[in-house]
Amino acid sequence: MKKIVWITLGVLLVILIAYKLYSNKQHIDTQKRKGQQENTIKIPVEVDTVTQKQVSDNLEKTGTLIPNKKTTAYAQSSGNISQINFELGSSVSKGTVLAIVSAEELKIDLQNAKAKELKAKDDLATYQELLEGGAATAEKVKQLQLEYTNAQNTVHQLQEKLNDTYIKSPITGVVSEKTVESGVYVNVGATVASILDIAVLKVKVFIGEQDVYALKTGDSVKVRTEVYPNKQFKGTINFISPEADATHSYLVEVTLLNSNEYPLKAGTFVFTEFSINKPHQELVIPKTALLEDTKEATVYKVVDGKSVRCKLTLGKDYGQYVAVVAGLKQGELVITSGQINLNNQTEVSITNTKK
Repeated sequence: MKKIVWITLGVLLVILIAYKLYSNKQHIDTQKRKGQQENTIKIPVEVDTVTQKQVSDNLEKTGTLIPNKKTTAYAQSSGNISQINFELGSSVSKGTVLAIVSAEELKIDLQNAKAKELKAKDDLATYQELLEGGAATAEKVKQLQLEYTNAQNTVHQLQEKLNDTYIKSPITGVVSEKTVESGVYVNVGATVASILDIAVLKVKVFIGEQDVYALKTGDSVKVRTEVYPNKQFKGTINFISPEADATHSYLVEVTLLNSNEYPLKAGTFVFTEFSINKPHQELVIPKTALLEDTKEATVYKVVDGKSVRCKLTLGKDYGQYVAVVAGLKQGELVITSGQINLNNQTEVSITNTKK
């Protein structure tokens, strides 16, 4: 009997010791967790508020500036170039004489033809007077009239040929190419110079059928170039093609006036921005809130002082902002700076006042 009592007491003692050890461990663990919590470092972050903003649907297309007009001045007479009146980059007006083809023989022929014309005119006048006095026949006067007309035609033809030796600019613009020098022989049709009219510049872009119906000629278009990063040019839709190409895209031509203060050159790469919708309200967040190391649109929002990772469905891009279709609600705070140091449920400290 005594043996059973001692065994029972031993078992109870072991149980009591085990319980005491367990209680002590629980107390130590609790104190450790409290110490860890007290020593937790909050990650500093900046936030912004998910909010409704007034936006408009803009469509950006890239293109290259082209001149309003580009033409070539041709030689209309063969011979040696006797005079050059332009250089590369020269500003010329429509009708400016760019070069002259030597025409000494033609000038002599013209002088002789004018002398014959004058003699034929005088002869005709003399016989007309004689005819009136009955001293000449009508046949003779008719013959002299024909000779005078032929002489006039010869003078006119030679004058036209002489005019063709003056190579003139067909438009007002700037000389972009010079292909001859003084003394060089040219044939009829030889290129002498290329002239660009860049007082007005154009951009041609192709716009899909889902957007082109929102545009009309006369609409304003914003034009930007990296050449002048802080300058925005005003363009105007000049033409919308009535027919689509094989990809269901329509040619749209935008024109803009060149500026003396910010001069542009043909061939410059530009961005054109079309407004295809009236201003409206959209739920948006700053693009800086999006995590860059994820394939899906993901942000951290702040809930009860901790970072909470959430996936989003995004809408249209509005420059610095992007529309949110699903995943966030208006008024929630998204982290815009400091995300690199965060994990899900990391305690954070908001350092800016933009909420």
